[in-house]
Amino acid sequence: MLVKSKIFNDYNKNYIFIILSYGFFLGWMLSFPYNGPIYEYLAQGYNFSGEYYPLAYIGVPIVFLVFFGYVNSKEKFPKRLLIYSIVVSLGGNLVLFFGVTYWYVIFTFMGIASVLFVVGWSYFYTISVSYKDKIKVMGLTIILGNTVEYLINLLVKMGLQIYALNTLIVVLAISLISASFLDFQKSYDYAYDTSKDIRKLIFFVCAILFLINLNDGLSQKLIEPFFKNIEFNLLFYRRIPYIMGIMVMVVFSDKISHTYSFYIALFLIGMANVVFMVLGVTEVGFYVNETILQSGLGIGDLFAWTIVGHVGHLYGRPYKITSFALIALLTSVFIGRVLGIIFLNYSEGGIYTIAVSYTTVFLTMLLIPKLIETIDRDVVKIKEKNKFESRIKSLTDREFQIYELLTKGKKNHEIAEDLFISDNTLKTHLRNIYKKLNVAGKKELPIER
Repeated sequence: MLVKSKIFNDYNKNYIFIILSYGFFLGWMLSFPYNGPIYEYLAQGYNFSGEYYPLAYIGVPIVFLVFFGYVNSKEKFPKRLLIYSIVVSLGGNLVLFFGVTYWYVIFTFMGIASVLFVVGWSYFYTISVSYKDKIKVMGLTIILGNTVEYLINLLVKMGLQIYALNTLIVVLAISLISASFLDFQKSYDYAYDTSKDIRKLIFFVCAILFLINLNDGLSQKLIEPFFKNIEFNLLFYRRIPYIMGIMVMVVFSDKISHTYSFYIALFLIGMANVVFMVLGVTEVGFYVNETILQSGLGIGDLFAWTIVGHVGHLYGRPYKITSFALIALLTSVFIGRVLGIIFLNYSEGGIYTIAVSYTTVFLTMLLIPKLIETIDRDVVKIKEKNKFESRIKSLTDREFQIYELLTKGKKNHEIAEDLFISDNTLKTHLRNIYKKLNVAGKKELPIER
């Protein structure tokens, strides 16, 4: 049963488990394989370069997802995908913590498990969360994941690495327990049009995700190293504006349109590069740059992934949509990090970064209006279709029989003969049918041709 909530427009019991399952799993990804603080600690302990194993975690799943997105479009066993993925990730953690040296192999398997988790989770996010609440559920999930990463990072930097490692195991355990409670409960407004060709929409969504996250990959490998001399500040501040930007958008999500939100994100990302050029590598420059950049990236991530959920809500096929969205995300981060490594070798690396950043901002601004326009137009169409289908449910059994014959192109006298009723009785039923369906007559019904 749906109940009203002070936070959500509509609410069902799945919301809390959807947020907890992915929120904690995201916290694990950010803290360890996604070049997180646990990985940096282990890299120092095992005395190897910290650049390349995370690239295996990101790069190999891209190839896997291309195959998965094209071949496996049916939504099968989403709950098993979540549970098995967490178990594989947990096993990979334990193996690496005990000193096994096959890092490329283990990171590859954990990378595939991670993307399968997100794909399976997208099914529950798509069917259980109402259209209006998707941005709030996504926002709270991302906030939880980044908060977990922040706390684990704090433990590592305080010298409490053993506690951090144990916390990481607990985080995965909570994700596993939460995933086991997920239920196949549909939101009241979940209905989709699987007949629509959505290849162009998927392209727009993937292009926007790619362009936004390219800046994230570049900043991690090129800009952040400049601030290593104020690493203490880097630890305690860099996640805060990211989380706060998302929180503000969650609070005001009912009042701010998708289009304006994207433009706000792009403006902030673009301004961060100006600040970096003007203020340089100073403490003030750090605070201003991180505040602007991380806020922009947070808002951009929130609305881009909410759009992915909206497309699945409207057109079905969440596995396929999420698979290609992940391909775009991972490819952009992979390329961004590689470019960052390359640019570090050139004195003009900062200029190259700014040029790439502004190019991505410009291209994203060209794509956003078309994407939002298409989705908003189809929202109206599908809402009207849903209303019509709900009106059909109000018909009596006899009226529904007549309605079905009408949609098959039967004439009035043929319907009367088939149902053994008089013409006058049929006319009475027709008046009631047209009134309940809110149509003027037979011409406004979906007649089979």
